[in-house]
Amino acid sequence: MTLSTNAGEMFTAIGASSVSRATTLFSGTQSFTRVFGGWSCDALRQRSWQRTWILTVALIIMSVGYLCLIVNDEEWLSIGIVICGAGFGFVWPTMVVLVSERFGTANLGSNYMIFDGGTSAFGSLIFSKLIPSWFYNAHISSDDDETDCVGDGCFRGLFIVVLCSCMVALLASLRLTMKFQHKKGE
Repeated sequence: MTLSTNAGEMFTAIGASSVSRATTLFSGTQSFTRVFGGWSCDALRQRSWQRTWILTVALIIMSVGYLCLIVNDEEWLSIGIVICGAGFGFVWPTMVVLVSERFGTANLGSNYMIFDGGTSAFGSLIFSKLIPSWFYNAHISSDDDETDCVGDGCFRGLFIVVLCSCMVALLASLRLTMKFQHKKGE
C-alpha cells in the first residue's frame, strides 16, 4: 500500500524522469506474483510444507526491496518497487488460504476480513498516509515557499520504518511457521 499510494511522489522527489513508471512497475509486478503465489500454496501443500513459508519468503523479498529503496535514486527506486511488488503480490492470495486452513471455512468471509480488511484499513492509514506525510513534510525546505519535498530525504525515513516493520513481521512469520511445523510433526 505504501508504494502504490506514494510511488509517484517518491519518483518526483528525487527528480526522476518517468513518474508514471513507478505505479505501473508496482501494479504489474504484484499482479503477476499473485498468480504465482496461489500456485506456490498448492506446490507447498503437495510437498507437505507449511504454507506459512510463503509469508516468510514474501517478507524477505519485501525487506530486500526496501533496502533497495533506501538508496533512493531512480534505478534503485525502480528495482526496489519491483521487488516489493513481488513480495506484496505473494501475500494476499496466501492469506485467503491460510485463514481458511487455520480457522476453517465456516466463517471465512468474517475471518478473512479481520486479516485483510483490518490490515488494509489500519495499514493504509498508518503506512500510506500518516508516516509518509510526516517524513515528507519534515523535509520540505522552509527557505522558500515550497510545498513539495525535493531530495532523497523525503521518503528515506519511511523506507527505514517499513523495513523495520517487515523485519518484525518476518520474525513473527518464522515463529508461526515453526510453531505449525512443530505441531505437524508431533
